[in-house]
Parts: sequence; structure tokens; C-alpha cells
Amino acid sequence: MVIVDAHADTVDMMCDAFRATGWRARGFRRPDAAWLAMLDEPPDLVVVTIGAHSLDALELAYRIRRSRSMEAVAIIAISCCPLTPGNPLFDEMLTKPIDVLDTATIVRRLVRDARSSRTVARRERA
Repeated sequence: MVIVDAHADTVDMMCDAFRATGWRARGFRRPDAAWLAMLDEPPDLVVVTIGAHSLDALELAYRIRRSRSMEAVAIIAISCCPLTPGNPLFDEMLTKPIDVLDTATIVRRLVRDARSSRTVARRERA
């Protein structure tokens, strides 16, 4: 999983929390740095905080959605303000503060669904 937030303490806290629940988490403060790392090693899931960056969270989500190698990557958006539901860029949209255990349950479901989707896609291409 990849976690993107402008604040180092938030990135560290989220990575530590997800690692404690068994996930391999890589944290980034800048979406453009996360994108470059994901090109080398696509994650199962991205948790991104909506905010202003050099490459903002929306652009990162657009890039993920347009990338064939990341077509099954799930994206969770987190914001301090309520987000409009139904944005097709995001699989889940959460408002701060988040409960890490509840979020871990969402992560498990999204990763399970993404892995199932990749299996179906591989079968269709075969």
C-alpha cells in the first residue's frame, strides 16, 4: 500500500498503524514522488489525502486510473472536509478524523476485490 499526505507525522502515523495491522506500507509526502515509486512497484491500494501539492491528489488518482499497469489499484481519498460521494476516481472517500481499525477493514475489502479483479482480467487476456 502507498500512503500520500503532505504532513510527515501523518504519513508516519498511518504507515505505522497499517503496518501494525499486517500491511506493507510505503509513505510519501509528495504525490509526484509516490507516482514515480508506483511506476516501479504498483501497489494494491493507495491512500491519498486531498490537498495542494506539486502534483495534487486528483492528478495522482487520474494517473493511476489511466495506467494499464495500475488498473486494479484501489484508491481511498481522505479529506478534512466531507467529499462529494460518487467520484469515480476513488473507491472510498473518508473524512478526517479516521478510525484506523475501520479503515483497515475497508482496505482489506478493497484489496481483496482488486486481487479478484486482476485474476479475472488475466483470465480474460489468456
